[in-house]
Amino acid sequence: MKSAKGKIIVGMSGGVDSSTATFLLKEEGYEVIGLFMRTVPEGCCGGPDAGAVAQKVGIEYHEMDCAAEFAEMISCWTSEYLRGRTPNPCVMCNERLRFVKLREFAKEHGAEKIATGHYARIVKRRTGRYHIARAKDLRKDQSYFLYAVAQEELAPTIFPNGTYTKKKIRQIAAEVGIPVAEKPDSQDICFIRNSSYADFLKECAPEASRPGPIVDTKGNVLGEHPGIAFFTVGQRRGLGIAGGVPYYVIRLEAETNTVVVGKKPETYAREFWVEEMKWMADPEAADEWPKKWRVAIRSTQRPRTAEVFPEPDYNRLRVVYQSPVRAITPGQSAVLYERDLVIAGGLISRVGPSVAKE
Repeated sequence: MKSAKGKIIVGMSGGVDSSTATFLLKEEGYEVIGLFMRTVPEGCCGGPDAGAVAQKVGIEYHEMDCAAEFAEMISCWTSEYLRGRTPNPCVMCNERLRFVKLREFAKEHGAEKIATGHYARIVKRRTGRYHIARAKDLRKDQSYFLYAVAQEELAPTIFPNGTYTKKKIRQIAAEVGIPVAEKPDSQDICFIRNSSYADFLKECAPEASRPGPIVDTKGNVLGEHPGIAFFTVGQRRGLGIAGGVPYYVIRLEAETNTVVVGKKPETYAREFWVEEMKWMADPEAADEWPKKWRVAIRSTQRPRTAEVFPEPDYNRLRVVYQSPVRAITPGQSAVLYERDLVIAGGLISRVGPSVAKE
């Protein structure tokens, strides 16, 4: 029997969020088809759980081999670390793989809609453009990771969990007997299961293990590091520097293979530059610049007010916070918000001087 709301493809990970989203969509009247994307050749621990949930909910279920495409992304991810940057693989995956594959699979199976278990919302503005919006549960909000998803992927997308709290999602899963109702949330990087990211880098990119100097902001050599790829801006632990005053990573200089450290006040800055911009709003439609928007530089940070100055091509811009922010990190994403709506996002390319020097 044909569903009143038509077919929808749900990206399933085997976790409680996508599993409960699957149930909610079926309850809403969709003909739900589950899709699990295998991202490593030897399989993934989420597949059996996703299959079990699909059987419990009573939906058609498929698995897709995405290992080759995912390997290309891991190569990009490791190369960013070698450049002294700290990339975000979730942003990259959402833009290049997850939603693209879901839409392609939907087209092949005659489905008009796609969905995932992300905590976010989608708003279509009067301009006709789609915007990611922050979720009801701000503690679990994942809008930061979704700024680069293209309009053609956003148009058919539904986020069932966006209007629920995480607590409520787990409650629903438990009440209806979803097998993964008590499964712990995934932590850190999904494709690194049994080791640290440093161990993973050593295995995937042996060239990352290239020792070099640790210096302070005046150029004094304080020690030696095992490779700049194993450090990130703001890091305190693992520097191996003796002394009574704690040091923090201020910046990574790939050209000289140097880790620059300083005191805590030196980790704060107000100004930075962003490149590879992805716009959900049309920047050319703006009535005036600069704009005063709220900007987040990491997923766990509450967006803070800043002035935004774009370059003429709108592919790069300068951001100036009203007050200093700690550990602005090249390679991480900067996401611009107007109230709860995502306006744009891009990659932090350069950071201005420390406020300790102002």
